[in-house]
Amino acid sequence: MQILVVNRKCVMFILVTLLITFGIQGTSYTQQFCQVGDVIAPGESCTYVADGKNIVFSVKENGEACREGGPVFQEVLGFRVRVDRLNFCRSNDIERDDTFNSNFAASKNPDLSWTVDTVPAETPVAEPEPVIEPDFIIQSLRSNKNTLALSEPFTLSVTVKNSGDGRAPSTTLRYYRSTDATISSRDTEVGTDRVSALGANRTEDESISLRAPTSPGTYYYGVCVDSVTDESNTDNNCSRAVKVTVVSEPDLIVDSVRVSRTTLAPSESFTLSATLKNQGTGASTTTMLRYYRSADNNISTSDTRVGSDSVGTLEANHTGQASINLTAPTSPGRYYYGVCVDNLTNESDTNNNCSGAVSVTVTAPPVVSEDVNGDGGVNIQDLVLVASNLGRTGQNKADVNADGIVNIQDLVLVAGALNNAAAAPSLYLKRFEMLTAADVKEWLSQAYQRDLTDPSVRKGILFLEQLLTSMVPKETALLANYPNPFNPETWIPYQLFKPAAVRITIYAANGTVVRTLALGHQPAGIYQNRSRAAYWDGRNRVGEPVASGLYFYTLTAGDFSATRKMLIRK
Repeated sequence: MQILVVNRKCVMFILVTLLITFGIQGTSYTQQFCQVGDVIAPGESCTYVADGKNIVFSVKENGEACREGGPVFQEVLGFRVRVDRLNFCRSNDIERDDTFNSNFAASKNPDLSWTVDTVPAETPVAEPEPVIEPDFIIQSLRSNKNTLALSEPFTLSVTVKNSGDGRAPSTTLRYYRSTDATISSRDTEVGTDRVSALGANRTEDESISLRAPTSPGTYYYGVCVDSVTDESNTDNNCSRAVKVTVVSEPDLIVDSVRVSRTTLAPSESFTLSATLKNQGTGASTTTMLRYYRSADNNISTSDTRVGSDSVGTLEANHTGQASINLTAPTSPGRYYYGVCVDNLTNESDTNNNCSGAVSVTVTAPPVVSEDVNGDGGVNIQDLVLVASNLGRTGQNKADVNADGIVNIQDLVLVAGALNNAAAAPSLYLKRFEMLTAADVKEWLSQAYQRDLTDPSVRKGILFLEQLLTSMVPKETALLANYPNPFNPETWIPYQLFKPAAVRITIYAANGTVVRTLALGHQPAGIYQNRSRAAYWDGRNRVGEPVASGLYFYTLTAGDFSATRKMLIRK
């Protein structure tokens, strides 16, 4: 009998241990604290407190009552044991038991409901009511520019979010500038915005237009939103920082452009001038200014470039001047001139580097009969054309007075028009040495014989007289050969005060005659250009090329003789 009692206790211990270890998995129910006299219908439950923990008493649809929860302390085999989870169900009445039933009792009713008879005297532990609070945060912050010139405008944009569960009232958003990357309300406030009331998880975008500081450097911008009542977290109301770098940048513009004359004759010279300005905040480096001619009043680098200038450095808000001498187009019409300055590497604005346009009108020259070749001016070429057409009859441009024949009167009319020019007759000789003093003498003789008294004709005679004087040198001279040194040919110029038989003799350095150039009888005049000067091909009298070295040449003209040296270099 004793053995049987012991075995029963062992079985009971094992069962209790299994209940303590594994428990009975219960069902979760809505919390309602049990009160004495409460009737718990099938499918309903209530909660009571045991040892400071909530225990759920529930009734199943089949009328079975269950309890789950813990911990509770129970006596097992004479020991008080902590049961972390008490889960069991019964079909019959639950009587009060200080150990196993945790001072809770309930009676089963015929309709399968249960009536609470006894509950523990402990104060019920109420579940806390959920707290619904707002929480403002700065979701994002951005600047439309991160590198700025001094005082340059920029925009700071921000997205504010209510990350809390409750609705947030309207508040103030404050913009700050800081010297470091940590943004707080202690930084320099640069502006504010109003943030509307926001529901849970709602956002709002705001922005502000600011200007960069007036000193170069690195700056940090950010925002903080003012905290509101019942906000769950006020430590996250400021944003991260956005870094902005302020630099000194030049900005070159063409402040003005102008011309010395706005009405020009074809090919007339004029001056195009420009004033440059550095309207930026930093000094500019050396660059190029380019001059353009355009068919319209929009100047760009795609127009016809007519010149360029180097532009030196310019400090901020300083100006510089530049100009160029140009020649008007040969065709009449309206033309536009302007300038563009090349872009700088760090220039703040490269869209304002070209000037406005200044217009120039090129007018058609008046028709002048003395302009025989029609090049827009009366010059020595016209005189030569008339001379080459002397004696011809019929329609001819060289017939200046249109009397049906090209004669001395036409010649002196052109000469008279030449006499009106600013240049002296002697200045024409280097370009048109095909005229000889003998030709001019003959023209003058014919003019004298006609006894021409017209004022324009008299001007022509005067010009021919001056031209003849210029064509007859005051002395005979041997001039320097060109080129020198040479290989293999050279030209030997000279001038004759009076007509003479001309001979040039070429000697080797040892005095041996290498070649003799017999030029025959030559009238007085200047024999300087290649068409009139003496020519030596660098060969001796038998046609062989001479060797490199020093040679001498002697001019003999009547009783005049002169010697110079020349060098062949091969």
